[in-house]
This record gives sequence, C-alpha cells and structure tokens, in this order.
Amino acid sequence: MKKRFLIFISLLLSLTIFIFGGCGGEARVKYVGDESNYSTISGDFADSGLATELTDSINLVLSSDSLTRTDEGDFPQSEISKLNENRRSTVEIYSLTESGAGAGSGIFVGFTPSDSSDLSKGGIAYILTCFHVIDSAYGVNIRDLDGNVFSAGLIGADTEGDIALLWAKVDFAVTVAKLGNSSQTLVGETVYAIGNPTGTLGGTVTKGFISAKEREITVENKKMKLMQIDSAINQGNSGGGLYSADGYLIGMVNAGVTYKDGLGFAIPSESILESVNKLISTYQDEAYSSYGYISGRASMDVSLTQFNDNFYYKLNDTTETLSLSTAVLVSTLTDNGSFGKSGKIIAGKDVIKTIELGSDVYNPTNAQDTINYIKNHSEFKVGNVIKLTVLRIGSYTIDKELNAYVYLVEEISVEITLLQLIYCPPSVPQTKTQNAVTTANFIETSCEQENSLVVNTNLENYGDLSQVLEFKEYIGDFLGQKSVFNLAIVSLDRADDSNSCLTQNRKSVVELYSSTLNGGSAGSGVIIGFTRNEQSNGGICYVVTCHHCVENAYQINMKDIYGNIYAMGLIGSDKKTDVAVLWTKLDYTPSVAKFGDISSLAVLDEVYAIGNPTGTLGGTVTKGVVSSLNRSVVVDNRYMELIQIDSAINAGSSGGGLFTTDGYLVGIVNAGAEYKDGIGFAVPENIVFSVVKELLKTYKDGVYNTYGYVKGRVDFYSVTFSDVTNFFTGTYVSVTDIDENCSLYKAGLRTGDKITAVSNGEKGYFVESAGSLSVIFHSYNLKIGDTLTLKISRNGETKEIKAVLNQYIYK
Repeated sequence: MKKRFLIFISLLLSLTIFIFGGCGGEARVKYVGDESNYSTISGDFADSGLATELTDSINLVLSSDSLTRTDEGDFPQSEISKLNENRRSTVEIYSLTESGAGAGSGIFVGFTPSDSSDLSKGGIAYILTCFHVIDSAYGVNIRDLDGNVFSAGLIGADTEGDIALLWAKVDFAVTVAKLGNSSQTLVGETVYAIGNPTGTLGGTVTKGFISAKEREITVENKKMKLMQIDSAINQGNSGGGLYSADGYLIGMVNAGVTYKDGLGFAIPSESILESVNKLISTYQDEAYSSYGYISGRASMDVSLTQFNDNFYYKLNDTTETLSLSTAVLVSTLTDNGSFGKSGKIIAGKDVIKTIELGSDVYNPTNAQDTINYIKNHSEFKVGNVIKLTVLRIGSYTIDKELNAYVYLVEEISVEITLLQLIYCPPSVPQTKTQNAVTTANFIETSCEQENSLVVNTNLENYGDLSQVLEFKEYIGDFLGQKSVFNLAIVSLDRADDSNSCLTQNRKSVVELYSSTLNGGSAGSGVIIGFTRNEQSNGGICYVVTCHHCVENAYQINMKDIYGNIYAMGLIGSDKKTDVAVLWTKLDYTPSVAKFGDISSLAVLDEVYAIGNPTGTLGGTVTKGVVSSLNRSVVVDNRYMELIQIDSAINAGSSGGGLFTTDGYLVGIVNAGAEYKDGIGFAVPENIVFSVVKELLKTYKDGVYNTYGYVKGRVDFYSVTFSDVTNFFTGTYVSVTDIDENCSLYKAGLRTGDKITAVSNGEKGYFVESAGSLSVIFHSYNLKIGDTLTLKISRNGETKEIKAVLNQYIYK
C-alpha cells in the first residue's frame, strides 16, 4: 500500500477555542433501485420456437471436485481439530423457572472419573455457565453434542460476575475445555464463539475476533469488565465458550447489544478462574437442599380436577353417607413423575382427602389452591416424602333422597418419595425476556419451540420425559470428589503488540460527542495530523470525521483512547462528500493515521473498521473484507460513490477509520444499510484526502464566531434554574441543579440559591421568573471569558457572585 502524506497549515491562534459536540447516528442508506423491483421478459416464449431449440441443445453434466485441506491457508487442519474438540466441551443448558423455561449454553471445565483407569465409565462433570442462564431456576437439564441428556446440580454462583458452576453425574467421558490466560490475548486476534443460539442450535460456531479488552459496560445495572468481540451472538449463546484459534477457552459469552451487529461480550477467563475456584472452596452441602434454586425441585406430574358440587361417598360399604364440600380428583399423571412412578395413585379414581408435608396437614379446598400449597411448601424437595390420604372410587349409586351420586370408596394412606423433575430439551417451553438496559443486554435464555407448559390446574406436566433421577443419589458421590477438581489457567504464547499497526490505529481513532439544539449524539473521528509545539510535547491535532457527525452542532468534545476529553473547533465541512475536519490542542504527541492510496485496494482485501458504536464503545475494532469498490448508493438523498464492506457497522461508527491490515487509512466509515447485517460503507481515501486538503486551504478564522455551529457555548447552561413557590415568600427563581465543574459553581453558586438580579457589567435586571432569566441570558449574547454577576439570597443573607464564564462541556 503506497503512503500519502498531508501537509498541514499552522493555525496561529491567539485565542484558545473550546468547542464540543457529537456525531449523529448512521446515515440511512437507500440503494439505487429497489431490491424488489425485478425486470420481466415480455412476449410469447412458447410460440417463439426457442423452447424447443434450448431443450434440444442442453447437454449439461455437473461434477463435484474433492476439496483439499492442509494445515495452512484458509482451512488449517490443526485449528479445525481443536475447534471440534471445543465443540464437544460446549453443552446446551435448559432451565425451568416459575415463569416457564429457557435455554442457554455451558462448558465442561472439569471431570473427576469414577474409575481413572476407564474414563468411559463416567464420573462427576463440572459445567460452567452464566448465572443469568440459571437464575431462579429450580431444575436444569444439560444436553451434550452427542445428545446425552442429564440433570445438573448447583455448586454455587457469583451473581455480580454472572458466573455459575454446576455439576452432574455422567456415565461417559467428557471433553474438558482448557483455560487460557485472557490477559495475554490481543485485540484483533481470531476467536470462535460456540454455543446454543435460539436454544435449538447447539454446537454452533461463529468466527470473529477481539474488538476490545477490559471494556467497562453496564449490564442489567451491573458494572462489568468484559472482552468485546464481533462474532455473531444471539439469544441462547450465554454461557457458551469463547475460544482462541489455538484452542484455549479465553472467555464465556454473556452479553450483547440488542439489535446491533457485531457487538458481543464475554467474561474473561481470569475472572472465571477466580470465581470458580472460590465457589469450589466455599461450597456448602446445603445448596442442594434449599428450595427455590437448582435444588433438585420435586416432580409431581399430575393434573387435578375439582368437583363443583358436594362429593358424597360411602366408606368401605358403610351405611353412613359422608360428604366433602369440595373434592380434588387426580385426573391425569405421567408414568415418570413422582406420583406415576410410585404406582400408588390411580388417575380418575383417587380423590385427595388430606396432604401431609413435614409436620403440616392440609385439607384440599380446590384444585388450584392445592397446587399452590404443594409447590410453595418448604418441604417440597427431592428425596422428601409426601403423605396422602386418598379416597379411591370403586362404584357409585344414586341416592334419590340426596338427588346425587354417592360413590363407594376405599380410604388409602399413601407415602410417595418426591423425585427430581426432569424434562427433555425439545419440550422446553418458550421464554422471551426483555432487558431494559442502555449499554448491553444479557444474551437471555431462549427457546424457539411452542410453549407446552400445561397451565391452570396442572403441576409441571411434561410429556416425553427421558428419565427421572433421584437427585440425592448424586450427593454422596459428589461430596467425596469435590476437592479433587481445581480450575487452572494456561499461559498463552502471544507476541508484544504494543507497536503493531492495529494498536497504533486504535490510538488514532477518537470518540466524538456533539450537542445541537435538538440534543446530543455520538460518533467517531480519526487523527490525521499533528503540528508539534516546539516548547512542549503538545500541539495542534487535526481530526477528520463525517459532516453529518457535526452538522448543526454548537459544541463538540473529543475523547481519546486514554480517556482524555478535549474541546474541538471546526476547520471546515463538506456536506456533499460527508467530510469534516476538526482541530484541538493536545498536551501530548498522538498516534496519527497514515493515508494509503486506494488505487491499491481490491475487492476481498481484509480491512478493519475502528470506531465508537452506540456512542459508548470507543476503540471498537471489527474485521471484514471489501465487498465492492465505487459502490453507487443514495445516502440522505445524496448520490455517493463509496467503499462497501462487510464489517459490523452500527450507529456511532460514523467518522471512524477503515484501515488495511498493514495499517493504512483507506476510508472513513459513514453509512450502513438500515436493519441489514454486513452492509457498511465508507468514504474512499482519495475523496477524504482531497476534501481535507481543500478545507485546510480555505480555512477562515471567522467560522468560530458564527452562532449555531461549533461556537464555544458558555457554561451557564450547566445550571438549571426553576420557579419555586413558597407560601410565605411567593414565587422566586431557584437553582435546582448545577454542575460542580462549571464557573458559576466555582464562584460560589449552590443548589437552593434564590436568584434576585443579574448583570453582565453593562446591563442589570431584576429576576422575576426562570423564563425571564433565560431571556436575559440570551440577550447578553455571552461569550467565553465574559463576566456574569448574580445577586442571590441564601438562608436570609444577600450575596453577590461574580463568575468568569468558561466553555460549556457536553458530557
């Protein structure tokens, strides 16, 4: 790739101008020609004679060539082999909660064989997953890649870290993932996410790469530090593994930004290691016996029906006629449930007279209350005994005096040991959980099948139960083995990437935040030049972005990769090409992107898009290829010739850089096809280069003094004034909110102060309302450096506050 160099003019400014702003979201793209508009051929084809001619001339023979795969190139066999092993270490997880059931993923991270000389005999398997996958679940089933289905128990959970550790007794050997040190991974390296998207596609592999590390985001009101990836992530992926190309488990997928392309997140392996080993060391046996969690919830698998009238019966052929004002009949049951497997209950014949759980005795009043009593009782646990008194119906007679049926019954006492509720993944009901979080959402448990959960008078009634296991049988086996398992981490062999092209390019891309009269927005920019101040390490920094990112902005802030925030000024902007150039003063020497001649770029060349998707994920890297060059598209009613790419592009990516793998800037990302994945666009380097050159050449200082654009808004906008009514003093203007960083706060203004008068040194006014104060401020046409004087009343004392106004900082 040939280099291009841009010569920057020196800006001799005696006045430091601080301007902030932000970049709007992605421009909407409309292709030239509607995709549903197909051409048709007119004419009578059958009569033309062409049909016969074509039929006679067809002599097509299809063949299939064998594919060659070596350990090099696009399909390295060693990578595929490790990938297949990792698929076997990833499992599907199906959980059952009070609100239904859902699906996610898990990872085998440990195995203690029952016979070390013969692993095929099975043993204790340890499964890692996300806490939110099994949150509030009382039953969990697992299915591995071979289709084996088994129940799992909970060792413990780190709720803040979204990590849970399960265990299960299996009768086969398992493939255990090898944990690699995530801190040694590099931004830009290839990764594979393996999981169970949609809850029906277990073992799914999606390829991507690390977009960012140690990304601080908020998920479900929890602050987390995660790895960011651009692999395709969907509901059901949570708990699945994130693997390096050399086969190590470096993270666990747990979150993604809703309706955004290529913005997934994973818990780093270092966090997993710390949590899992702590969970193992602090494991308590009681975890299995506490109701309401993965405690081995009991299974009844019965349906109850309520008699609407009195239930009259004769007990053991006695002459006395008894009655129940309400009676609950066992109408159906499955062969695999606690009741069905016991063989002690007969559906359609047994009426429940009393229920005994623990020391409590319950007399059923109606079907639904009976269900609720059993489900919510603290003794409704696997292994416990439920005692029933049932009236078993034999025959009946008609009592003319009562004008009712009288049933001949036998009273039977029944004791049933409660068994674990097990259900098959294909029968899992659907669950859809919406998460209202601003930054990211957990990849919630998901299942696409129809909801088969029987409602109303049925306890959890699942047909096609594959097995019913007595959960307590596991516990003795597990307790003797738990200390054997200890999670360890492997050091990864990674070269130092501090001077790599990708690392330097990430440093050259910045976040932009703008404010307009309609609100604020966010986008990206690229540092393309720097004029050093000979007396210091700092100087003037030049940033290219999209015109639509700064259009109508009156302030722009820039945040660099180190978290430093700077006010920006506008050099110039061109709406037609969607290119704008900004400047700011830096106190250090930044990384500067190098232009690369686009004539050397070709379709299928690999490229990196670096930007600030969602306005919160600065420094995000997504990898793709050039899909097309010189693509003609219509963006906001403007025809543009753009580079088309398949890198993940989202709102906030506009203004970010498009780089080649050898580090050259070949475009500025500016648009994407709305609601379409993998269709992004960038302004080509040659257009950016020429427009920037022209804008620098024609730059005029006067642009900074034009109201309505990057002006340098003063910071009295950091104060909120409101009308307050008091019974004794009437209505007055009070400070209801103030930014502690603004000049008025530093001069002494505080929340609760009553504003009585205001002056700019030339004109003074008494203040009657918040509305009139706003009018006064605008009439002053205040600028940065102007002095504003406020007369206030605080706690009965009159004070005068004088402040020299600073730049308003948009945050």
